[in-house]
Amino acid sequence: MAVVDELSQLKRLILGQEQQSLERLQERVERPGTRAQDVAEVLAESFELNKDNLDLLPAAMSGPVKQCITNSVREDPQEFADALFPVIGPAIRKAVSESISALSEKINRALDRSLSPQGIKWRIESLRTGVPVSQIILRDTFIYRVEQAFVIQRDSGLLIAHVARDDVDVQDSDAVSAMLTALQDFVRDSFTAGDGSELDTIRVGGQVVWVFHGPESITAALIVGQPPREMRNIFQEVTESIHKDYGTAIRSFDGEQPSMAGVRSLLQPLLASEVERPNAKRDSKNAKRRLLSGALILCVLILGWFVYRFLEHAKIEKLTQKIADAPGIELISVTPGSPVKFRAFRDPLAEDLQTLLLDTGLSVENTEAEFVPFQSLESELVIKRLDALFDPPETVKFVVENSKLIVSGAAPVALKESIADFPLAVFGVTEIDFAGFRSVEVVNMSELRTELAAPDSVTFHLEQGVAHARGQAPYSWLTRVRDHEFTMSEIDALDLTAVEVEEASLIQFLRQETAAPELVELTLIQGRLFIQGGGTFAWRAALEQAALQTGYIDSLDVAGFVPVELEELRALATHISEQKFYFLRSDQLTRGSSDLIESLASDLRRIIDIDVSSEEVNLRFQVRGFADSDGTPEQHETVRSKRADRMQRFLRKNGVLTNQIDVVSGQLEAADDNSQQWRRAEITVKID
Repeated sequence: MAVVDELSQLKRLILGQEQQSLERLQERVERPGTRAQDVAEVLAESFELNKDNLDLLPAAMSGPVKQCITNSVREDPQEFADALFPVIGPAIRKAVSESISALSEKINRALDRSLSPQGIKWRIESLRTGVPVSQIILRDTFIYRVEQAFVIQRDSGLLIAHVARDDVDVQDSDAVSAMLTALQDFVRDSFTAGDGSELDTIRVGGQVVWVFHGPESITAALIVGQPPREMRNIFQEVTESIHKDYGTAIRSFDGEQPSMAGVRSLLQPLLASEVERPNAKRDSKNAKRRLLSGALILCVLILGWFVYRFLEHAKIEKLTQKIADAPGIELISVTPGSPVKFRAFRDPLAEDLQTLLLDTGLSVENTEAEFVPFQSLESELVIKRLDALFDPPETVKFVVENSKLIVSGAAPVALKESIADFPLAVFGVTEIDFAGFRSVEVVNMSELRTELAAPDSVTFHLEQGVAHARGQAPYSWLTRVRDHEFTMSEIDALDLTAVEVEEASLIQFLRQETAAPELVELTLIQGRLFIQGGGTFAWRAALEQAALQTGYIDSLDVAGFVPVELEELRALATHISEQKFYFLRSDQLTRGSSDLIESLASDLRRIIDIDVSSEEVNLRFQVRGFADSDGTPEQHETVRSKRADRMQRFLRKNGVLTNQIDVVSGQLEAADDNSQQWRRAEITVKID
C-alpha cells in the first residue's frame, strides 16, 4: 500500500502540471458555456479574417438571419417596426415625393394655358429661380405659421423639449404636454378599438395641432392658418431625426437629463415655417388683376362665340344656296342650332340629303331635315319621269321647253303612239313635238343576230332597210360581216360606224399578221398605235401598212421603237470611217489598200440595204484625198482630187448614190514631208 502511495506521489511530482492542464481542457470541452465564451471572443476576428470571401460567408449566414428576422416580426412586430422607424420613413417619403413630382408636372401643364397676370408672374419667377411653377404656387397660396412645438415621452407623458415663437403667449408647457397625452390615451381607448391607430390632428377654430408618433416620443406642433400637406413630411423627418439621435436617451428620460437640450435645436427650424398673409394693398392689386384676367377671358369667350356663330351662319348660307340651286327642292325654313333644322318641299327624284350636304361643312349627324313630298315640274325631273315611264332606246332623246315635249331620234312607231296617248298634263306638258322623230321598222333582231353570229356586246336597230349596229366587237367579226350579203328581205345593208373595235383583238390581229417580235409591246389609244421595243425596219414598215389598212388606226407612234439594224449600221459606219487607203503614186492604190477596199465592199452594200429599208435613216459619205510635200500646190490639188475620185468610184460601184457623196477638197493640215502617211484617202460615213 505504501508503494502505491509513493508511486502516486511520484506521478504527481513528475506529471502533476500536465495532469492539471488536461483536466482544465476536459472541463472546458465538457462545459458549453465555456465554449460559447471562447467563440464569442474570436467571432469578430473570424469575420474580419473572412471578409475577402464574400461569396461563402453571406450564403452561410443567409438562412439563420432570415429565420431570426421572421421570428422577431412574428413574436413582437411593434418592436421590429420601432427599430425600422428612423429608416422606413425616408423611403416612404421618397416614393411619395415622386408621386408629388408627377402631380406637379400635371399642374405645370394646366398652368401653361393660364392667361392671368399672376400666372405669368409665377412662370417668370420659375424661369429665374429654376423652381417648378407648381411649388411656387403652393408656397404663395397657402397661408400658415408654426407657433409652438413639443416633444413628449410616449409612455410617461413627460415633456422632453418645447420651443415657441417670441411673439406668442406661452401657456404652461408641462400642462399642455399632460393634456395632449391624456387626450391621446382617451382617443385610443375610446375610439380606435386597439387597431394601432393614433390621433394625428386636432383642430380648434383657426388653429390646428399636428401630432407625429414615434416609438419613444410624440412630436406636436401648434399651427395657425392652413398649412399645406407637404409640411407633414418636414415634421415627420424631425421626429425621425429625434429618434435617431436621442432614442436611447428618451427611453430612460426621467425629466432631468441635460442631454435633451439638443432636441430643442431640432425643433427650432420648424418655427421658421410660415407664409405671411398679403396686406390689403396687395389684395386690392391682386383683385384688380383677377378682374382684368376675368374680363380678358370673357372677351376671348365672346369673340370665340361670335366666330363660331359666323362659321355656322356661313355653313347654313351655303346649304341654303345649294338647296336653291338644286332642282326639285324648295326651302321652307331653316333653324340654326345643334343640330341645324330645316324644312323643305322635295321631289322624290331630287337629290338626297347627303348629296346636298357635300362641301357645306355640315354632316348628316348634326343636321335634321324634314322633307315634305311634292311633284316638281322642272324640266330635268320631268325628263327623268318620262325616261322611267316609257324606257326609250338610246336613239331617242326627250327635251322639255316651256311646257312642250320635244321627241327626237329613231324608234318604233309604238313608242310614238304611247307618248301621244299618255296624259302628259300631269307632268306639266301641254304640247308634243314629233318633228325630229323617225320611225324604224320592227324586225326579228334575234334572227339577225343569228345570221351574223353577233357577239352579245353588239345591239341592232333597223331604219329604212339599214341595220344599224352599236356596241363593241372583235376585229375578226367586223372584217367578216363588213361585206355580208343578207338573206333577210327587210335588210339591205349593215351600218358598222357606231361599233367600236375591241382593242385586244385588233392588236392580236396585227401581231399575227406581221409576225411581231415577242418583246415588242403594242398599245392602242384613241386610234393611235404606240410601239415599244425593238424590231427590224422591214417589220415596222409592214406593221404600219397593216395597221392603216384596218380602218381603226389613224397613226403610229414610233418614239419607243428601237430598230435592231441601227446598232449594226453604226458599227459598220465606224469600221469604214476608221480605214485609211494608201497610194503608190497619183491614184494607184498599194497592194494592201487594194485588198482592204475589196474587203469593205460587203460592209458597204449592207449599209446601203439598211438605208433603203428605212425612211428614217439618212446616210452621207464624205471623201477626202491627201498629198505629200513633193511638187507644187497645183500638183497637190490634182493628186488629192484623183485620190478622192478613186474613192467615189468605189462607193458608186457598191450602190451609193451620187447625191449621198460629199467630196472635201484640200487638206486640213499641210504636209511637212513626203512619207507614205500623206499619200492616202479616207471615207467618213455619217448617219443622220
